[in-house]
Formats: sequence, structure tokens, C-alpha cells
Amino acid sequence: MSFARIAAVLACGLASAAPAAAAPAAGPQAPETLAILKRPLIFFVAKGEPNVCGPGCNEWIAADGMFDAGAPRRLRALLVRLEGRKLPIFFHSPGGLTSSALEIGRLLRQRKMTAGVSRTVPAGCVAASEEKCRELMQTGEALEAELRNFALCASGCVYALIGAQLRHVPPGARIGVHTGKIAGKDVDGRYRAMSNARTARYLQEMGIAGAFFDVVLKVPYEQMHFLSRDELAQFGIDRSAVRETRWTAMDWPWAGMEWPPQPFSVVKFVVEASGEQRKQYRAAAIRLSCAGPERVALRYFRKMASTETVAAPGSIELSAEGEKLSFPRAGSMSKIDPLETGWFEARYISAPFTFFEAAATRDSIEIVESDPTEAAASPRILKLSTDGLSKALERLKKACDSRRSPAANSLGSPRAR
Repeated sequence: MSFARIAAVLACGLASAAPAAAAPAAGPQAPETLAILKRPLIFFVAKGEPNVCGPGCNEWIAADGMFDAGAPRRLRALLVRLEGRKLPIFFHSPGGLTSSALEIGRLLRQRKMTAGVSRTVPAGCVAASEEKCRELMQTGEALEAELRNFALCASGCVYALIGAQLRHVPPGARIGVHTGKIAGKDVDGRYRAMSNARTARYLQEMGIAGAFFDVVLKVPYEQMHFLSRDELAQFGIDRSAVRETRWTAMDWPWAGMEWPPQPFSVVKFVVEASGEQRKQYRAAAIRLSCAGPERVALRYFRKMASTETVAAPGSIELSAEGEKLSFPRAGSMSKIDPLETGWFEARYISAPFTFFEAAATRDSIEIVESDPTEAAASPRILKLSTDGLSKALERLKKACDSRRSPAANSLGSPRAR
């Protein structure tokens, strides 16, 4: 699903105002209610590669769709069928009924569950229609699937996520908030006040900073505010010092990103806390694509600090146990808005496939950034996992062998800036 399409669905994030017994009488079914009925939240068990959902984790609960009235009951039924197995749950949802989201959030906290924001794509859904894909998700079988970080958790979904004991928001996942909508008339604002009080109590129970709800209340229902990585940490939603994705082979038609069409690529995204108190977050991305026979086009994107106005002249190297690739000092400027707003410095180099094939056999590789103007300063080292790199390289090599031509319209090129 593209983010343009997601934006169109965001208006359907319906927040119920108060418990059903106190809610004002509703008229004919509103468009928001019809949207929920058409795409209710589906829960199913998915399985994938080793460590795909965390260290030692290859199986998880997927949650896809909109929070409807029956969602809490269906999740409880699934947990009963799991017979005590404690799997993490990953949401991809534009919202729905806040009452259901709060109930699910409390269930997650009660069971001390881990939750994240990622889109689960079963293998059988890759070439299927949305209708057929949803039918597959509802078979009750554990499905082979990929876990993709470009996903959405907006409106009511955020309250369910907050309920988890541990929360994982990878780079590229969007967390969207806005004021809830009251179902029916609320002439004197009584139901709005009840709804806000109920939500504030819930957030306090879950240990979320009060500043979070202050932000929510400033965003009209018809709009959406996507939380920055700094806000996620500030509010206590995800305070991880480092968040990185697996190396993932991306076929750009399904990527769901607002970039120009790209060739088949392998990508990795990371955000890291920086600064003296490690309260500012900087994003980075690596992209591998075809560069000719047995060669890889390597692009490294680093988020520009607020004080930087031009590409930094420093030295940047990719290191894998002594083997190094040095990027040229000159870079270009790019935007990767689905990852994070602002400007990224982009550097490019061509390298042999064998370098990355060897790196894939190791546990980690490093990005080393040095400033030649400050000889006494220690280099900045970003250590990256190689999870998923070997399989992603196999797919990239197959794509390159079939194409036998350099990548065109690449990120960092003049057309993409």
C-alpha cells in the first residue's frame, strides 16, 4: 500500500467517545464505520527467517486492518489457541475504534507482550489481490511471510501499541496521531471531556509522558501528525538507542514509498541516538543495486545535522573485519521523506559482489566516519548487523545477472535529488 493510499485511509481512524452505555445516539452508519466494517483487523500467526522479528525470533502475530468492535475478542481467541506461547505482535493499521484499541492495549500489558510496527506480507500475497490476500490471512494457518518495516500505526492503533510491555518502532514505520472523532452529537462537549479523561488515564497507566496527549489534542481529526524519532523517545514510546532493520531485498513496486521508481535493490535503515546526552536521533540508510558484471552500486545516506548546511567533507568507510571500502569525499544531497524528513547526504561507490558476500558471513559490519579537521576526535562508528544480508544478496545477484546493465535513475543521482 502506498503512503498516498494510506493517507486516504487515515480519515477512517474513528475514535469512540466513551463507553457504549454513555455514548450519544448515532444516526446512519458513517463513512468511518463503513470503512472499519469493510477492513476489520485480522490477526494471524506468521513465520519467517531466523531473527526476523528480533533475536532468536522467527514467528510472530500479525495484526492488519482497522480496529473494529470484535478485534479484542479475536485476539484473545488466538492467544488461547497459542496455548501460552509468547509471540510478539506487529501492527499495520490506519486506526479504528479507540475503545477496542484501549482494550487490546490493556490485554498486551496484562500478558507482558512485545509489540511493534511492521507490515506482515505472506508469501501468497505477493501476486494476489487485496481481497485474496485477506482471505489467506483468515485461514487460521501459520503463514510464511516477510516482515517489512515500511508500515503504519495511526490513530487508535497507537494506543494499542502503547499498551505493550516492550515496543519496537523500526526506521521507516510511521506513527500517526490526531484528535479522536465523537460519534453522534456532542453539543455541550460532555462526551469529548469523558473521552479525553478516559484516554489520559490510560496513558498514565502505561507510563507515557503527558506531553504525548498534548500533541494529540492539537491535531484536528481531519489531519495527521507523524511522530519524529525524537518524539517517540521523548514520550516513552520507543527509547531504544539504536534501531536497525534487516537487510531487505526490495522490489520497488511494492515498497510503498514516495521515491521515484527504483531498480531492484537491497536496503538497510538505522537510527541511532547521538549527542552528549544521546537524546537526538540520526537516521542513515544503505542501498545496494546493480552496477555491472559482478559489481554492486553502494549508496550511503546520512541524515544532516541541524547545524550542517552542506555535505560534510569528512572520511567515510565501510569496514568488515579489516576489509574496507572508502567513499569519495564529495557527496550529493537527497531526501528520503518516508524514512525521515530533512536532507540526507548521499555518497556513492562501486564495489565487487565478493566484498559483500564475505561480509555476509560475519556478524556485523561498520560505518566509520572521521573528520580530518579534528585529528584528536574519535571517529564515529556505526555497527550494523548482517541479518538478512546473505539471502538478500542472492536475490540481488539473480536480478543483476538477468539485467546485465547498470542501475538507472538511482537515489543520489541528479534526477532523484
